[in-house]
Amino acid sequence: LDGVRTERGGEFKIVYDHAPFADLPSGLPEDGDSRTILAAKQWRKGYRDRHVAIVSRQSSVRIRANICGIEAQDWKNDSLIQSLAELQSGILHIPLGEDWEPCFAQTDSVPVEVIRCMAGSDIAQHLKPNQCCCLAPPSPHGLRLGLYNAGQNRFEMLEYYGERVRKADGREVKGAINLEQTLALKLLANPAIHLVTMIGGPGTGKSTLALLAALEQAGPDRRYERIVIWRPNFEVGEKMGFLPGDALAKFAPWRQATLDTLHPILRGLPKLSPDPRRRGKPLTRMEVENVMSKLIEIEPINFVQGRTIPHAFVIVEEAQNLTPAQARMLMTRMGVGSKFVLVGDPSQTVNPLVNSVSNGLIRTALRLKGDPLVGYIALKEAVRSELAGLASRL
Repeated sequence: LDGVRTERGGEFKIVYDHAPFADLPSGLPEDGDSRTILAAKQWRKGYRDRHVAIVSRQSSVRIRANICGIEAQDWKNDSLIQSLAELQSGILHIPLGEDWEPCFAQTDSVPVEVIRCMAGSDIAQHLKPNQCCCLAPPSPHGLRLGLYNAGQNRFEMLEYYGERVRKADGREVKGAINLEQTLALKLLANPAIHLVTMIGGPGTGKSTLALLAALEQAGPDRRYERIVIWRPNFEVGEKMGFLPGDALAKFAPWRQATLDTLHPILRGLPKLSPDPRRRGKPLTRMEVENVMSKLIEIEPINFVQGRTIPHAFVIVEEAQNLTPAQARMLMTRMGVGSKFVLVGDPSQTVNPLVNSVSNGLIRTALRLKGDPLVGYIALKEAVRSELAGLASRL
């Protein structure tokens, strides 16, 4: 077949290759990927004056091609960044002048023009809707955090106290323990922000923050009726094969990671206890399970297509393993009154169809960042343990 010429001078052809698998090194599976490698070998023999290479997103295919002596490349044009080093934190740092303190006295919001005058520079060109900002005066004790409200052209101010325990309605809830988490909780609690993309390394508190924000806003007579947690089900390392049981039983190993995070949080929220005599006291394991059965759904993404999820706080964990098409499909499931939160660590991508910069989490975050309905932040500081922080350097 002659094929079809492309706009950039290339050719698109369908190749019918019937070369025997015996032409490949022994041990390679006889599947469609090997058939593609066979076709590349035939092309290299027939067109010795041309550069022949296989372009595939799957690392396993590229490795197999290299074994067979065929050059293999990853896709490049579909990545908005080339490495995670290019990923911005989502926090704009604004240095302030000497006369900053009166402007913040007894106010929850400050006009952008006031901040511009204190900063002595035009900051408007750097501001996007829902921009997280760190306002840094000369004094190290005067740090202020703000969220830019583009509709009102003002900064909504947040106080930052470091690690603290907030008391509300007779219950104690551990709050943010660094400025990144303070800003992240603000994004998660803002009803005007319908999509939050939260990126972070291991132990930065991504899942805990999302679950804590969901539990504080979901339930009877609250903003959201329920909490829905979705996870892509990818294994790390060698596959274990088929798991017994129904869909819920098969998903149990992936569900456990969310339960490990949920149980300590729920035990710290005694207000959710159905028994008035137990309010103000920690929940028992049975009460934790009762809350989860009534309020929280943990599901795989496999059977989501076609559904509509209204009035729910929806969290997608391990979103770095989504393809861009899957991320888009999940987002289109959101109905009226729902909030959609994507959390993940791109450095721990195990889906062979994507990599650390081409996955659905990164694509969604970078493509939609700056929209009035969207909030974005990348967490850097590991708080799980010193060892977890050390792992981020590997």
